[in-house]
Amino acid sequence: MTWQTSPLQDCKSRELGRQILLLQESTALALEKLSDLADGDAKALYRISALEDGNSVDQKQISALQEANANALQRLQDVHEGGKWTHWSTYGECSVTCGTGRKTRHRMCFSPTMAKCIGDDTHTTSCTQIACKGSKFSL
Repeated sequence: MTWQTSPLQDCKSRELGRQILLLQESTALALEKLSDLADGDAKALYRISALEDGNSVDQKQISALQEANANALQRLQDVHEGGKWTHWSTYGECSVTCGTGRKTRHRMCFSPTMAKCIGDDTHTTSCTQIACKGSKFSL
């Protein structure tokens, strides 16, 4: 027994074959697009992960800067709360009664925390008295 098909059946078969090919091509394109989307999602996830890693590094840098800032503020506070000098005293008497000599003034370091003051506590300068005359001793 041989099967014979009518021209109408042949036409319908060809049309179905053509539609099947179109569906296969459409399916292949859809799968390709899905693959591209999956690649895009993977790239996006990688970028997000990289940003999160970068954010973690940024947070570490911010924390380090905040700690350095706190340390600097503490050092400034320590300096501010360090020793403080009193006002200078008046100069003492000149070391000579005639000619050029030296006179000295003083100041004191005040510190509730026993911190040292920066600088000297004594200041000396020259002083000039009346000119000296020749001295004669008599007995």
